[in-house]
Amino acid sequence: MNNGIDIIGDCVRLVNEALPLMPLTHASYPYVELPVCGCIILKQADLPHVGLYAYSKAGFTVYVNMDLPGIKRTLNELAESGAPWTEFQAVRYEFVTIDLNSTIALPTLSTVPNSITFPNGVSINDTFTPGFPKQE
Repeated sequence: MNNGIDIIGDCVRLVNEALPLMPLTHASYPYVELPVCGCIILKQADLPHVGLYAYSKAGFTVYVNMDLPGIKRTLNELAESGAPWTEFQAVRYEFVTIDLNSTIALPTLSTVPNSITFPNGVSINDTFTPGFPKQE
């Protein structure tokens, strides 16, 4: 519990409730585009203070099939463990807290250890050209 908020419980709830709804919230489901710069891929209106952030560690944008049993199992284990992050098939997943009252991006101590805090209104966009980098 942190400030009356059960962060681990909320992360578990986010995975259990929002992951099954991804077909309704992501137009390209089961595939989710994950850029190197990352993005929040899972959030829920009644849990506005927590989200699931993911980014490609492959060096280029990847498309992840979120319907795979291994992904679902990995995200459930991450949520239940309270670990700061996990990696699965060259993608890092981590739960982040979202500061709803801030309008300035400042480094702050997050309620989830080693996670990132995103101020309200900040969005991360993929600025990379789709496709694969040239092999030299």
